[in-house]
Amino acid sequence: MKGKFKSLAIGTTLATALVLGLSSPAHAQVNASPQVQSTSPTSDVTPFAYPTKIGMKAPSTIYGMNATTTIRLSFSGDRAGGKYRYYLNAGNGNKRNGSTAATTVAFPESYYLGSKDYAVYSLFASVTGYSHDSTSRTMRHYR
Repeated sequence: MKGKFKSLAIGTTLATALVLGLSSPAHAQVNASPQVQSTSPTSDVTPFAYPTKIGMKAPSTIYGMNATTTIRLSFSGDRAGGKYRYYLNAGNGNKRNGSTAATTVAFPESYYLGSKDYAVYSLFASVTGYSHDSTSRTMRHYR
Protein backbone atom coordinates (compact mmCIF):
# COMPACT_ATOMS: atom_id res chain seq x y z
CA MET A 1 0.00 0.00 0.00
CA LYS A 2 2.86 2.29 0.85
CA GLY A 3 4.38 1.90 -2.61
CA LYS A 4 1.18 3.07 -4.36
CA PHE A 5 1.18 6.41 -2.51
CA LYS A 6 4.84 6.97 -3.31
CA SER A 7 4.32 6.42 -7.01
CA LEU A 8 1.20 8.59 -6.94
CA ALA A 9 3.21 11.47 -5.42
CA ILE A 10 5.96 11.04 -7.99
CA GLY A 11 3.38 10.85 -10.79
CA THR A 12 1.67 14.02 -9.61
CA THR A 13 4.97 15.89 -9.44
CA LEU A 14 5.91 14.67 -12.91
CA ALA A 15 2.50 15.66 -14.30
CA THR A 16 2.86 19.12 -12.76
CA ALA A 17 6.28 19.50 -14.32
CA LEU A 18 4.93 18.54 -17.74
CA VAL A 19 1.92 20.89 -17.53
CA LEU A 20 4.04 23.82 -16.38
CA GLY A 21 6.76 23.09 -18.92
CA LEU A 22 9.42 22.72 -16.26
CA SER A 23 12.66 20.85 -16.81
CA SER A 24 12.61 18.66 -13.72
CA PRO A 25 10.07 17.27 -11.24
CA ALA A 26 12.08 18.76 -8.35
CA HIS A 27 11.68 22.21 -9.85
CA ALA A 28 7.94 21.60 -10.17
CA GLN A 29 7.64 20.59 -6.55
CA VAL A 30 9.24 23.84 -5.38
CA ASN A 31 7.10 26.04 -7.64
CA ALA A 32 3.88 24.14 -6.94
CA SER A 33 3.96 25.07 -3.26
CA PRO A 34 1.85 28.08 -2.28
CA GLN A 35 3.69 31.38 -1.92
CA VAL A 36 2.83 33.87 0.82
CA GLN A 37 3.05 37.51 -0.15
CA SER A 38 3.41 40.13 2.51
CA THR A 39 1.37 43.30 2.28
CA SER A 40 1.86 46.55 4.07
CA PRO A 41 -1.22 47.73 5.99
CA THR A 42 -0.41 51.36 5.18
CA SER A 43 -0.23 50.84 1.43
CA ASP A 44 -3.41 48.78 1.09
CA VAL A 45 -5.86 51.59 1.84
CA THR A 46 -4.85 55.21 1.47
CA PRO A 47 -7.46 57.82 2.39
CA PHE A 48 -8.18 60.31 -0.36
CA ALA A 49 -9.59 63.73 0.30
CA TYR A 50 -9.70 66.99 -1.60
CA PRO A 51 -7.55 69.63 0.12
CA THR A 52 -9.51 72.35 1.89
CA LYS A 53 -9.19 75.75 0.15
CA ILE A 54 -10.36 79.27 0.98
CA GLY A 55 -11.11 82.29 -1.18
CA MET A 56 -11.79 85.86 -0.06
CA LYS A 57 -13.60 88.61 -1.93
CA ALA A 58 -13.30 92.15 -0.69
CA PRO A 59 -12.87 95.43 -2.55
CA SER A 60 -9.30 96.63 -3.00
CA THR A 61 -10.39 100.23 -2.32
CA ILE A 62 -13.22 101.82 -0.33
CA TYR A 63 -14.18 105.51 -0.11
CA GLY A 64 -15.83 107.82 2.41
CA MET A 65 -15.15 108.72 6.01
CA ASN A 66 -17.47 105.90 7.09
CA ALA A 67 -17.48 103.01 4.67
CA THR A 68 -19.28 99.70 4.89
CA THR A 69 -18.45 96.76 2.66
CA THR A 70 -19.02 93.03 2.58
CA ILE A 71 -16.24 90.48 2.90
CA ARG A 72 -17.07 87.07 1.45
CA LEU A 73 -15.25 83.86 2.26
CA SER A 74 -15.66 80.81 0.05
CA PHE A 75 -14.59 77.27 0.93
CA SER A 76 -13.98 74.15 -1.11
CA GLY A 77 -12.59 70.69 -0.53
CA ASP A 78 -13.38 68.13 2.11
CA ARG A 79 -14.73 69.16 5.49
CA ALA A 80 -13.59 67.63 8.75
CA GLY A 81 -16.61 66.49 10.73
CA GLY A 82 -18.94 67.92 8.07
CA LYS A 83 -18.05 71.59 8.73
CA TYR A 84 -15.43 74.14 7.80
CA ARG A 85 -13.86 76.04 10.69
CA TYR A 86 -12.96 79.59 9.64
CA TYR A 87 -11.25 82.69 11.02
CA LEU A 88 -11.39 86.25 9.65
CA ASN A 89 -9.41 89.30 10.72
CA ALA A 90 -11.12 92.20 8.93
CA GLY A 91 -8.26 94.63 9.56
CA ASN A 92 -10.49 97.08 11.45
CA GLY A 93 -10.17 95.37 14.83
CA ASN A 94 -13.00 92.90 14.16
CA LYS A 95 -12.08 89.23 14.34
CA ARG A 96 -14.61 86.55 13.52
CA ASN A 97 -14.47 82.80 13.75
CA GLY A 98 -16.96 80.00 13.54
CA SER A 99 -17.90 76.85 11.70
CA THR A 100 -20.26 76.22 8.83
CA ALA A 101 -21.33 73.50 6.43
CA ALA A 102 -21.97 76.20 3.78
CA THR A 103 -19.44 76.90 1.06
CA THR A 104 -19.79 80.69 1.40
CA VAL A 105 -20.14 83.11 4.31
CA ALA A 106 -20.39 86.91 4.14
CA PHE A 107 -19.74 89.58 6.75
CA PRO A 108 -20.64 93.27 6.55
CA GLU A 109 -17.74 95.34 7.90
CA SER A 110 -17.57 99.05 8.71
CA TYR A 111 -14.43 101.13 8.45
CA TYR A 112 -13.97 104.63 9.92
CA LEU A 113 -11.20 107.02 8.91
CA GLY A 114 -11.57 109.56 11.70
CA SER A 115 -9.22 112.47 11.09
CA LYS A 116 -6.98 110.56 8.66
CA ASP A 117 -7.11 111.04 4.90
CA TYR A 118 -6.49 107.37 4.15
CA ALA A 119 -5.84 104.01 5.79
CA VAL A 120 -4.59 100.62 4.70
CA TYR A 121 -6.11 97.48 6.18
CA SER A 122 -4.62 93.98 6.11
CA LEU A 123 -7.31 91.32 5.85
CA PHE A 124 -6.52 87.72 6.76
CA ALA A 125 -8.70 84.60 6.60
CA SER A 126 -8.07 80.93 7.20
CA VAL A 127 -10.04 77.70 7.08
CA THR A 128 -9.56 74.24 8.51
CA GLY A 129 -11.35 71.20 7.14
CA TYR A 130 -9.54 68.06 6.05
CA SER A 131 -6.51 70.34 5.68
CA HIS A 132 -5.69 74.00 6.34
CA ASP A 133 -5.52 77.00 4.00
CA SER A 134 -5.25 80.76 4.41
CA THR A 135 -5.33 83.92 2.32
CA SER A 136 -4.71 87.59 2.83
CA ARG A 137 -5.20 90.85 0.97
CA THR A 138 -4.83 94.58 1.41
CA MET A 139 -7.71 97.04 1.29
CA ARG A 140 -7.16 100.81 0.95
CA HIS A 141 -9.56 103.37 2.43
CA TYR A 142 -9.70 106.95 1.11
CA ARG A 143 -11.78 109.91 2.26
